[in-house]
Amino acid sequence: MGRVKVYGSGTAGLFAAYTAASLGAEVEVFTHSGGSSLFFTGAMLPPASNPRNLWPSWLQKEMSSNFMDALELLGQTGLRYAGDPEKAETYLKSDGGTLLAYFVLESMRGANLEHISSVRAVMVKFQNEPFVKAPSLNADIRVLHINSNVHPMKIARDVEEKGVEVLSSLIPLNEVDNCDVILIEPCAGLRSTSQVMQALREKLGKEVWEVPSPGSNVPGQRVLEHLKQAFDNLPVTFKEGNFLTEIPEGNGASVVLATGFAWLFDTKSNAFAITLEGPVREILSPDAFHQRTLFNDSPWAQHEAYSVHVLIDEKMRLLSLEREPLHQGRLFACGSLVTGLEGGMAATLVSAYIAGREAARTSL
Repeated sequence: MGRVKVYGSGTAGLFAAYTAASLGAEVEVFTHSGGSSLFFTGAMLPPASNPRNLWPSWLQKEMSSNFMDALELLGQTGLRYAGDPEKAETYLKSDGGTLLAYFVLESMRGANLEHISSVRAVMVKFQNEPFVKAPSLNADIRVLHINSNVHPMKIARDVEEKGVEVLSSLIPLNEVDNCDVILIEPCAGLRSTSQVMQALREKLGKEVWEVPSPGSNVPGQRVLEHLKQAFDNLPVTFKEGNFLTEIPEGNGASVVLATGFAWLFDTKSNAFAITLEGPVREILSPDAFHQRTLFNDSPWAQHEAYSVHVLIDEKMRLLSLEREPLHQGRLFACGSLVTGLEGGMAATLVSAYIAGREAARTSL
């Protein structure tokens, strides 16, 4: 294996880098502002099962056939999932709603409705946010508002630094004494969640599970933290970069673009960092198969950047408008450039897995 350059250090960029490095490639990651975690509730639908993914059949097939391999590789970082690719279950969310998922973080496995409907459960809320019980929620759940107004992300970071007592001290034992199961928002650490959850169960003497959350993005940050930790033993280096003004040359290395829509827009100067002419125009097409639906109600939606899309093949190689591979077939894309801004965690991971794998295979 040779060299791979990854532009972008968010969820897609780090997983593409991890995939390539796991195959023996020497990887450089170019980051701008440190990268950001993809929003993630902690629950996943396989790409082909996500109703938001309006992809052509060949891409649906490619994503689906690589989903379990991508999930298995992510599991090697220590971030474990529970579920069945053939069976979806309904899970309680931290806001009282429900969602359907095939896979959830291991720390959320017991938050499925089939389980909590058969026990006495207490939902512990650390922030003064409403809990509106969904009509489909047929379970005896008591809601306990601690009203500490401590954000779950801060709790998670403090738990990593100071230990499980940070979390257990927020849960009054007298208020949960008569329950069988304690449900909490995702906040049981970032890199050591399994150990924290086990310690919390022993300390409280109860079954404890996290529930998928539509707000805090602690699960999304966990993905990033586990990937960063996994790089300690891999040939990966990080370099500070700037917004792209042209398609980067690999100089013999394979290149993966995992920059999301941020490669087009500089939020600090409130202006587009590049024009849609010249070399960049080579990979943008108004005939693309996805719509950036997240911005349909935004003024940004009127800009041409949101009505165009990169063209790819089944290997996530970037194609010209003539459908020919660019840069000798060693230029790849993943993340929201491929999946759209509502593709979800599963699609992001799979696109990054394919791009990282193929980049490693074609690198010099």
